[in-house]
Amino acid sequence: MPEIDNIAPVVAPSLVRGPAAETPDLDVRPYLEAPDPGRAAVSSPIVLGLSHLLESRGVPTGRNARLARWGARVAIELGLDETDQRHVELACLLRDVGKVAVPGEILHKPGPLGAEEQRVMSLHPEYGWAVLRLFPELRGAGLLALHHHERMDGSGYPGGLRGNEIALGARIVAVVDAFDAIVSERSYRGGLGPEQAAARLITGSGTHFDPDVVRHFLPLVLEDAVEFTAFRARAEARAR
Repeated sequence: MPEIDNIAPVVAPSLVRGPAAETPDLDVRPYLEAPDPGRAAVSSPIVLGLSHLLESRGVPTGRNARLARWGARVAIELGLDETDQRHVELACLLRDVGKVAVPGEILHKPGPLGAEEQRVMSLHPEYGWAVLRLFPELRGAGLLALHHHERMDGSGYPGGLRGNEIALGARIVAVVDAFDAIVSERSYRGGLGPEQAAARLITGSGTHFDPDVVRHFLPLVLEDAVEFTAFRARAEARAR
């Protein structure tokens, strides 16, 4: 697993060359305040700073607050306790922070990635864990982010975990992330609508995704489909 010292030389030059970070369209206030004395609050500079870092590399974060709310609702419906609910929320917000260590020519390639490029991109969950584990209040979320590309049939990464070997929170983040990837516009393809994304999640249930998570997630998406489509269009217009 990569250590943070190995990431720094990759990140630092990109930050120097990259555009000045704009304030991301991200309302993180619900994730920064502890609702009860027993839950540690997350410092706003940490979450906002990491979000700015992603934005500085051209990784949009504008939809993440909505995705995090959906993830948290699924966590509640599936019986996770309050601590794990918060870990799911934060993992949805910060799941891609490791992409700051991915070279720009891969991160923003105007076409599908080749095999070696895909291998480098697949390291981003480990890079993210190397960062998030440094903050005690983010370690639980960091573990979920580390495993959000695992698949139910064991074909995912980085651990090749399968089924219940994958933490339920990570299985929730996996569905959230996959939905976001399907509806997102790429330089070489357009994003699909929520209904089409839902169909793909259903197709992948049992092999890639936990069927119970998909079953609880889809009603939230389809309930907000029209609003989400408009929101996605505005966010991607700003990113261009």
